[in-house]
Amino acid sequence: MKKLTYNNFRKNNYGAFLAIVLIAVFLFLSGIYSYKFTYQDIKNNENNGSQAEMSETPEAAKKSDNEASENIEEIDKQADLSEEQKDKEELAQKQTSETKPEQTAATPSPVKKQVQSIPKNFFSSPEEYLSHVKNLLQNNLNTNYSIDCKALVNFPNSIKIIEDSWNGDVAYNFIGRYLNEIPKYYDSSGRAMGIVITFSGHSIKSVDFE
Repeated sequence: MKKLTYNNFRKNNYGAFLAIVLIAVFLFLSGIYSYKFTYQDIKNNENNGSQAEMSETPEAAKKSDNEASENIEEIDKQADLSEEQKDKEELAQKQTSETKPEQTAATPSPVKKQVQSIPKNFFSSPEEYLSHVKNLLQNNLNTNYSIDCKALVNFPNSIKIIEDSWNGDVAYNFIGRYLNEIPKYYDSSGRAMGIVITFSGHSIKSVDFE
């Protein structure tokens, strides 16, 4: 085996090979150190993150508890306000119900009075009215029967024979036929006045007020 000397090394031109070997060793060592430092940074970051979470968790929990307590206090305050408002409304309603009867008694509602109109008489005097009724009945009394009686007429439809000497039933039927044609005469209170009709033979002897 031939001994490798510097001169032989220069002679055989191994410089390029040595350079390649050195570069490969440098890259290998650089990769190892780079991986080591990168892995250490990742691990440190993870540890720091865990510590940050652990350090922030109590503060977050405390903040959440404070917010919950504040919400509970706000709800309690609103409930107290609602109860107070409800009590005020009930007191106002009670006072209104207590004062309403007094106001009603002090100021009674006016009562409308219905005024009944009094019927108007179409005759200038009672005598004119009685004369008109007598002539009306006489003009319609056409009968072959002799009548001797007295009949009481109370309007609107009451006929009563009060004295019957002769043929009172004929007088009753006669007055019934013409009752709606006999006008009425009203007193001062508006009531229709009753009349007494006296028959004598074949004529009307008289018509008077009851």
